[in-house]
Amino acid sequence: MRRVKGLLSLIVAVAIVLCSCGKSIDVRKIIGTDQMKVEPYHASFVVDENDIIQVTTYASYVFVAEVIDYDKTEYINGDANLPLTYYHVRVKENIKGSLRTDEDIVVKKAGGVRKGTDTFLICEGDVLPKPGNTYLFSAVIFEDDLYCPMPNMVIGVENSEDVSNNPFVLQFKEACNNPTEEVPNGNQYKSKYDSGEE
Repeated sequence: MRRVKGLLSLIVAVAIVLCSCGKSIDVRKIIGTDQMKVEPYHASFVVDENDIIQVTTYASYVFVAEVIDYDKTEYINGDANLPLTYYHVRVKENIKGSLRTDEDIVVKKAGGVRKGTDTFLICEGDVLPKPGNTYLFSAVIFEDDLYCPMPNMVIGVENSEDVSNNPFVLQFKEACNNPTEEVPNGNQYKSKYDSGEE
C-alpha cells in the first residue's frame, strides 16, 4: 500500500512539474496575427528608427519580399527574454543591395515568443511578419545573417505582383538615394545571399 501511495505521489509531482513548464503554442499559426499575446518592451538603438533616411543608410540591404514561412525561434545566450525569430522569405524587388531572387533566403527578426510561454516579446512600435504576406525589409548584416533589429525595418505592403508604386516602397527608394553621413553606411557589408550583381 505504501508503494502505491508513493507511486501516486510521484505521478502527481511529475504532472505538476510538467504543467508548470509553460504553455505550448503553434507559433507558425498565430505569429503576425491579432491572436498574439504581446508584451512590448522599450529599447534604444544606434540610429533613430523613426528616421527613414537613417534606417536605410544604416541597412546593408533594403528589399521587398514575401514571407514564405516561419522557421524557428532562438534565444540570445539562451535567455528566454531575448528571442530572435527566423523567417524564410523570397525577394521580389531589391532597393538597396542585390539579394538573390531565385531562392528562399533567411531573415532574422528581433522579438518572438518567450520560451515556455504563449507571450510574444516585441519592441514598442515593431511588428513580427505573418507568413504569406509581403513586407519591405531593411536589414543589417549580423553574424553573417540578414537581421532586422528595430522598428521600421519591417513594414507591410500590399500583396501584389507590382509593389513598385506602393507609397512606402517609393519613400524608401527615395531615402536610399539620399543617404545621410550621420550614421554608418551598411554598404560595406555583404550577405551570403548577395547575388553579386550591381
